[in-house]
Amino acid sequence: MNRDVLVKYGILDSMDKFASQGIKPQWARRTTFVIDKQGVIQHIDEGRDAVNPNTAVTFCTTMGPKS
Repeated sequence: MNRDVLVKYGILDSMDKFASQGIKPQWARRTTFVIDKQGVIQHIDEGRDAVNPNTAVTFCTTMGPKS
């Protein structure tokens, strides 16, 4: 995933701890997106919730068809 996508969806974190040294490490937070067939994000799990895919799977199976 490129940096622009991470910034757009707000999942890029940074650490200010080393800013005085001119270093600002960045990383993506663990995130799971459920995207429907039309490309619309229907559900987002972040952090610990994104580690276990069961929530996303349950959401997908209960989402049902779009009219």
